[in-house]
Amino acid sequence: MSDTITQQIREELAAVLGCEPGELAGDANFDDLGLDSVFGITFMQRINLRLGVGEPLDLTARVQTIDALAAHLTEVIDDVTAGGVR
Repeated sequence: MSDTITQQIREELAAVLGCEPGELAGDANFDDLGLDSVFGITFMQRINLRLGVGEPLDLTARVQTIDALAAHLTEVIDDVTAGGVR
């Protein structure tokens, strides 16, 4: 599932930043990619809608790469799927 989530993150981030998903390295810091606080909120709104999660809109300030965000969201989705509460 993590590869699918990573691809969805890349697609949403590319849409917000106006680039191609393939241009976004998984280990690049969001700040270095040009994701400021306003774009970060827009990006997280899109991620929450697309993945059906309710993560904080400022999450990219703490989880700062595509790979780290994918790992975090995989854990969140796995917890919810297993019946856990986040």
